[in-house]
Amino acid sequence: LFDLAFDEGTAAWVLDDTDWQQRTHDAEGRPLLDLQDHLIAVAKERMHRGDRSVSEVAYALGFKYPQHFTRLFKQRVGHTPNAYREMIA
Repeated sequence: LFDLAFDEGTAAWVLDDTDWQQRTHDAEGRPLLDLQDHLIAVAKERMHRGDRSVSEVAYALGFKYPQHFTRLFKQRVGHTPNAYREMIA
């Protein structure tokens, strides 16, 4: 989990900056939101083609569980992958 320390001066728990940086950036230092934007753009492109199931798209993008992909997609796009696919059909 996160590396937290209690700051006596503010009487609050403080997240270590290094820990925060590691947890919010990928290995190349790009913000995770940029990576998520890229994954969603690729997913949309693959769903436009219509030749793969949502699970196949999720696995191809590196998701271990399609449910995690579906959750991220809905958070970022506002629709589930299946609903999005129906909208563009």
